[in-house]
Order: sequence, then C-alpha cells, then structure tokens
Amino acid sequence: MVTSQENYFLISKKNSNRIYHKTLAISHGSGGLSLSEVKIADFFLEKGFEIQLFDHFTPLRISKLNWGHTNELLDTYSTTLLELIETMESLQCVSKYHLGFSLGGYLGINNSHLFKGVFCCYPGVLPFIKKRIVENREKIYIFEGSEDSWTKFPNELKSLISKRNLLTIDGAHHSFMSFNKDKDCQVYSYEFDDLLTDRNTLAQIQLNHLSIAKFGTFKKVTSKNKTHHAGMNIVLNKILKEIEKNEQ
Repeated sequence: MVTSQENYFLISKKNSNRIYHKTLAISHGSGGLSLSEVKIADFFLEKGFEIQLFDHFTPLRISKLNWGHTNELLDTYSTTLLELIETMESLQCVSKYHLGFSLGGYLGINNSHLFKGVFCCYPGVLPFIKKRIVENREKIYIFEGSEDSWTKFPNELKSLISKRNLLTIDGAHHSFMSFNKDKDCQVYSYEFDDLLTDRNTLAQIQLNHLSIAKFGTFKKVTSKNKTHHAGMNIVLNKILKEIEKNEQ
C-alpha cells in the first residue's frame, strides 16, 4: 500500500517478520529522493517496518542542491533553511523513528522532538536549532566516515550528544550509505559564527551561497562520495538493534 501526500509516501506490506508496530521516516540528501533511499526503505520493509519516505524538495520547487562553487553548480534558491526544516511538520510525521542521509540527517536533528529516535548519517553541517539538540541529545545518533572531508560533525556538537550514540566508520567517505557511488564533488564547506542558533536566524538563511556565506566563513573542498558496504551494514544493524531495545 502506498499513500501519496504532498511530500511523502507511506509504504507498508504484509510481512511475517512483523513482531510489533515499527515505523521509520527516511529523508534524502541534497540530490533529492533517489534509488538509494528506496533500497534502504526496502531493507526495513523486509524487517517488518512501515516506512514514511519523504520528498522534501518537490513542495519547495527545488530540483537538487549542489553546494558547488562553479557557475553551473551554484545554488540560487531563495528558500530558507527554516522552510526546508518545516517540510517535516508534526501533523505529517506518523513515524516513531527517523533516518536521514547528509542533508536529511540535518533535517532529522532539527525535527528531533517529533521522534523517539533520530539516526543521522554524515549529517549536513549548517546552523542548527539549539533547543532541538540540547533537549533531545539522548535520542540523536550520528554516523560518519573517518575519511569524510565535507561534513565531519563538529566537536562542539559532538560534546552535546551522548557518546554512546556517536559512531565513526573507519575508511568510509561521505555518502557511504549510497548505492553504486564513487564520485568526487567540488563543493563549498562552511564554518559558522553561530552553529547553534534559533528559528529566527534560520528564517534569514537562504539556500544559496551568497546568503549562507554571510553567516560564517567558507572554503572550497573536494568531497569523495563513495559507497562503503561494510559501513552500510554496520549502520543498518546498529539502527535495528537500537530500535529493538527501545521497543522492548
């Protein structure tokens, strides 16, 4: 059964593995909804979950975000970070848990009050709503690659998260949870004057370089985005283990 809403699909199927009611929302990264999110959804469906698969871009008329520094890859959207975060509103969230990749991980953290557990793979490093991290630190999980040159979770934020919820995958790069990925991307990397902020500030930051650069400094980096199958298995099994423990 697939129920289509403005920005999500609710997916379920009859499955003999379903032991209890388990629901998981999945949020895509900057490239938009892709086959990788669908395959991850299939994995959890086979484990007895119901899946809420978000499309955060279509309602905002965003095709994808490049974060690039060449003319053809410059983002020019006037949409704000707050508008993007609010594509996951409380009335739309019918899931207990959330799994987000890159930008999707960032969205999960900023909506952590809506979920029982928030699993974030190499989350995008943009200004966060301070209240969301401070009040929900025990239910936020961060998975990052040791070789990620783009979205290493800052120590300032790691210190706020429960240490048992931080996991680094040795040898993994950005996008290690994606399928059939091996690509070098020329992107901007940002450092912000105030990484922890409030909704009013996020309402001023638009999804384009000129706007984002006003709130900190930036540099050009080459991000290797590459699949890491062993890391993928570690993360998926960790998520299953944590949900099973929470539901006991």
